[in-house]
Amino acid sequence: MSLNLNSLLNEYRVEPSLSGRCFWQKDKEPGGLRYPLPIKPEYLDFMKLILGFHIIEIDRLDTLKELVFETSFPDSFSSIVDQLQSLFLYLTDLRVRLKVVPCFLEGNYKRLDERSSYKKTILFSSGLDSLCGAFRFSKQNAATLTHCQTNQVLFHKVLDLSKIRPLNRSPLFCFNAITKSTTGGPSNTRGLLFLSFAYSVAASLGMESVMFCENGSQMLDVMLGPLVYPNKPATKNTNPIYIEKIERLLSSFSEKNIRIERPFQEFTRAEMLAQVKDQIKSENTFSCFTTRGQSAMCGICYNCFMRRMSLLAIDIKEDPNIYEKSPFESVDTTEQTESYDRNLRIIFHVLRHYAKVLKGDPSTLNEVKLSARNYFKHPIDLVTRSAEDIFLGVMKSLETIGDDRLNPLGMKATELLNQIDKQLLLDRNEELIKLAQSTRISPAH
Repeated sequence: MSLNLNSLLNEYRVEPSLSGRCFWQKDKEPGGLRYPLPIKPEYLDFMKLILGFHIIEIDRLDTLKELVFETSFPDSFSSIVDQLQSLFLYLTDLRVRLKVVPCFLEGNYKRLDERSSYKKTILFSSGLDSLCGAFRFSKQNAATLTHCQTNQVLFHKVLDLSKIRPLNRSPLFCFNAITKSTTGGPSNTRGLLFLSFAYSVAASLGMESVMFCENGSQMLDVMLGPLVYPNKPATKNTNPIYIEKIERLLSSFSEKNIRIERPFQEFTRAEMLAQVKDQIKSENTFSCFTTRGQSAMCGICYNCFMRRMSLLAIDIKEDPNIYEKSPFESVDTTEQTESYDRNLRIIFHVLRHYAKVLKGDPSTLNEVKLSARNYFKHPIDLVTRSAEDIFLGVMKSLETIGDDRLNPLGMKATELLNQIDKQLLLDRNEELIKLAQSTRISPAH
């Protein structure tokens, strides 16, 4: 089956040029003034193509064999056909042939001469990692914030976060990627869509780099995704292999040498959080994919669990009402659905894996080495610190729950915790306290 990209986007109510979807949110209010963001036509075409592939993945158009793409820049796109097909196959296990067809550029186009005083743009979402990166690097007064909008509720959270000092000084560049297919659920092309927009902004405005602020423990864990999510495709948006592939793709598409910086690749999430502990507004962030765009996070999916334990590790206690459930506490029997049980099994797998790491299990450590390849300087040390952080969070969480309120996972977590040297976790707690003190920044007002 062959499909024209313009027909696909028209079906999903996306205007042909995309230009109206790129804007600068000047006053950062939900209904505030929006100004056109000058993205060059070749990059608008690039974003349109990536959005098309994203829709294909989300709706699982398994019968689609060929995507016909009409563009006024056939040479640029022909140079990346093989790489883009390969990248899409890697991310989704879907094989789609891309056919580039030349067409004339409609209207008169004046070459843009804009040059930004900003040197980099920070990929900014409603998650903790991008917030930490924004706090850490916006003080350089050389960075903008770039957000790819796929959910209206989360977009309002992003606007609220961007108004916090010192982020309020950084322009917020946005791309409205909302279609009838892109509003929920995990996606392996989601990160590709986000990075493509940030790259298009940077290349159009003469910036030097895109800041991708994912923490190293998540980047390493996601490579073990098939173990965490049996029989499901691993979410590969943070995988270093994927980052390397997209860097090659972007450099092949354009002569612009835009770097993708990964400042937190060698840090655990708790270490990253500790560096901006005084400024974190975690209550406004959203990490859950299960209840994406809703008011509360589920509290028991892999993303929620890693978030909660990392925050507890550095003694940030969240309002429990922002989560629907606790991973270790019993719930009413009517809430013990198949999805609930599956999430608890996933968390148990994660805890058992980290317990093996802390006990120095040779096969587990060898598995980490093989997965990490040459992407991390000291992968065993990184995954060991990650394990200490998570069990430190588990220890602090279990201290607040009575034995009579523990669910089966809470009981198993207690058993695993009892197998670990408590002094190891107490020492790790002191390390995180010292890290927070050594990187302390004046609190935001």
